[in-house]
Amino acid sequence: MRSGFLGKDDDAVRQRRPLYRTADPVIRFHQVVRHPRVALFEDGRGVEAWADAQPSFESLVLGPHFEQLARDHVRRIGETLVGTPIVTVGTTVLNDKGTPRPTRSTSWRSAQARGISAAQSQP
Repeated sequence: MRSGFLGKDDDAVRQRRPLYRTADPVIRFHQVVRHPRVALFEDGRGVEAWADAQPSFESLVLGPHFEQLARDHVRRIGETLVGTPIVTVGTTVLNDKGTPRPTRSTSWRSAQARGISAAQSQP
């Protein structure tokens, strides 16, 4: 985390349930796409490797990067959008009974939703 290679996001809903992630998208790309398929790439079968990697790339590289951009956006202009100071912006895991895997979600809570007056939420 001090090195900048890993990021830690605290769960917005549950206490003491942090999510650690590879912070750099280029390193994440290498770990998710290239490293597991190194033999295919080295054998010149890049098209096959990329076709195999596409679902992983979308969910494990593009998805987290977009989610971080969305969280940064809400932190930056959330008060303007909601009309009350944004206190918490973070991630959480939502279990959907219709799908076999948990779904990550970006969550935010305003000061009003947490029962904090605007004066209390100011630093």
